[in-house]
Amino acid sequence: MMRVGSRLPVLAAMVCSVVMIGWHVDAEPTKATMPDISKLVHYTTVTRGEVTEHIMTTREAIEAVKAGKPVPDGTHFALVDYRDGKVFR
Repeated sequence: MMRVGSRLPVLAAMVCSVVMIGWHVDAEPTKATMPDISKLVHYTTVTRGEVTEHIMTTREAIEAVKAGKPVPDGTHFALVDYRDGKVFR
């Protein structure tokens, strides 16, 4: 016959298992948004071998950088990747 004290760890493990199985967690929805590319302006171009990348952002971000200020919260940057003279991605 088992003593009560020796059954306690087994009982605790069983209770934990039941709680964990019944526990449902929802992930927070993404807060990422896609910018309207047509409203972005050219910031800079980077060329690496056969790849040319145009980096686009908002006019407000460019003005802030030129003035030595932080980029505004929520600013979007988009990288347009060209290969062989055509948009790759």
